[in-house]
Amino acid sequence: MTQISAIYNNVLGTRFTVIYGYRSGPEMTLADPAFLEDAARQNLEIGAKSGEELQRIVTNLIETPPAVLEQVRRAIQIKSAEAILGAGPGRE
Repeated sequence: MTQISAIYNNVLGTRFTVIYGYRSGPEMTLADPAFLEDAARQNLEIGAKSGEELQRIVTNLIETPPAVLEQVRRAIQIKSAEAILGAGPGRE
């Protein structure tokens, strides 16, 4: 996440040309016929988002309140196979 956020969340004073390069990169890649051919050859699904939209997504993720992150962590916590299947001593 840190690498992505470094790309899309600019530091004050970053030159516009640098920011433009980071934001226009996804669109330029998605317009590249060689990239699209390679993705098709690998049966990869390609979804298009603008650089600005990617920045909004990453910013929202980074700014998620800690309490919400903790709720998500608890919700996706891995449970044991026994708990999921209802298996255990005396339960067959």
